[in-house]
Amino acid sequence: MIGVLNRLSKLDTRISIIVKQFSDNSIVRIYCNVVGLFFAFVFAALLALMPILYLFNPFYTNWFIVPNFSNKRIEIVKQIILENAGNKSESAVVSMSNTFPEIMNYKYKLNVAYSLDPYKYDKSKNYFKILVPSHSRRRFVVKYIFQLGNRIEITRGNIAVDASAPTIQSFDPTVTDSNRNIDSTAKAITVNNTTPYDKAETIFKYVIDYMTYTYDYRYAHAGAASAYSTGKGVCEEYAGLFTVMAQAVGLPCRYDYGIRISELTNSYQEISTGHAWPEIKLKDGQWVPIEVTQNNPGTRRSMDWLKANLDRAFRNSYGIYIRFNMDSQVSSVNGGNITSMGILLVKQF
Repeated sequence: MIGVLNRLSKLDTRISIIVKQFSDNSIVRIYCNVVGLFFAFVFAALLALMPILYLFNPFYTNWFIVPNFSNKRIEIVKQIILENAGNKSESAVVSMSNTFPEIMNYKYKLNVAYSLDPYKYDKSKNYFKILVPSHSRRRFVVKYIFQLGNRIEITRGNIAVDASAPTIQSFDPTVTDSNRNIDSTAKAITVNNTTPYDKAETIFKYVIDYMTYTYDYRYAHAGAASAYSTGKGVCEEYAGLFTVMAQAVGLPCRYDYGIRISELTNSYQEISTGHAWPEIKLKDGQWVPIEVTQNNPGTRRSMDWLKANLDRAFRNSYGIYIRFNMDSQVSSVNGGNITSMGILLVKQF
């Protein structure tokens, strides 16, 4: 044991001598200093370039800002909780919307499944009749399973020239009300534009420059005229103002409403709010969304990014846009005490 300790002691002494000789070597010291300065310069350069990389890095903008969900499979689940607080069983009627949800910016295939037993479906009236026992709850579930294909995008040559544009109204008809001032402004800012694409992009830039997103209820759900006069609002005001300005210069544009899915996970996420957007008609008849509510906190897009990437922001919608009626009408056949609560969930699988 003592011999081992002596050998370790001698080894430690030799290592100390080698380290001292290494540190006394001026060439080695210079080399270490140069290497240290090089890495310090690289680190400082990366810090200085971060704002530029943030604005112009195509990988960042494709992965984070403009996600692509092509070839994804997603499931939207609509749950309706029926509660009977009465002393006898009641038959509840759940009226479904007349159309299935439509994805507006991706090609897709749709399968629909219903989960509840027993129930009776009246196809002619498009409603389900469900028996709910007294003092109990029943859950009615509709599953919409989408297989997504390629993303549909606007290009310089694929916007239709036909200006016919049916407007899909929200619950407030003032959303797409226009006036002479709006029409005059739209024509003035596009006077030098010769193509439908350039006109639409000019109006897009005007709206995101002019509008400020606000949670103040005084400016929300107030419509295009209010958006034009105040420059404030939520998605409905952004979409409404773009729609009426585009229509004023002869573009095939309409207002649409539903849900936007910006992120997907393998577990269910609840969708609690709707979204509004304008749509431009393409030459093949497809209506494609334009995300004009760009400078709101939800998209994480700064005005600096938008100015540097205007064309990309205009062409690429943010997420999956689904025209969908989130509400379902529920009533009791016999006028009993039936209440309901709707929950909308989404996941990828």
